[in-house]
Amino acid sequence: MTPVLNSIFLDGLDSYLMSLKPHRRASMVKLINEWIRTQAFLHRQNWTPSPLCTRCHIHEENIHHIFQCTAQEATIFRDNKPTIFLQLLLDYGTPTQIIAILKINISTTLHIPNRNQFYQDALDISQQNTLTTTIRHQNKIGWHLFLKGYTSKRWLQLFSELCPDTDNAPQPEYSLTFLTHSQYTEFPEKNMGR
Repeated sequence: MTPVLNSIFLDGLDSYLMSLKPHRRASMVKLINEWIRTQAFLHRQNWTPSPLCTRCHIHEENIHHIFQCTAQEATIFRDNKPTIFLQLLLDYGTPTQIIAILKINISTTLHIPNRNQFYQDALDISQQNTLTTTIRHQNKIGWHLFLKGYTSKRWLQLFSELCPDTDNAPQPEYSLTFLTHSQYTEFPEKNMGR
């Protein structure tokens, strides 16, 4: 295994996927692996006359474009997605400094404005070092992959150090809640078979 692959918390991703019902698991695996029935995919299969995005009508609609389309309708749709995920982490007692870092990176990845800043908790030097190392590891893996559940194993260490209630500490696979919510509001027709 490559060093980056070794640093991904695959057990958490597997655990999350196995907790889903088969149909939902299949849909999630399709989304993670970019097997979504986008306009570009449908056009290649001769099911639609154009590969262009139905929102902006400028760019080819592929999985990357869906999460980065600058059309107002698409931006409004994506704008509240990080808040749903971050609120879940906040409910679990995740320190606001971690939430602020996640919000910046997720907002950048999704090309949405980074609004509603969280107040940041002060971390001691050891916690700050763990956070810096975790961010560096996730940067190597990629934040776009974070949103697909490919999270650094360092998040486990960070959450165990920072979350007051270790029994309720959020696991890195919670990044998949973002995708789950997106999938069933954005892609219901794209996951159906023809």
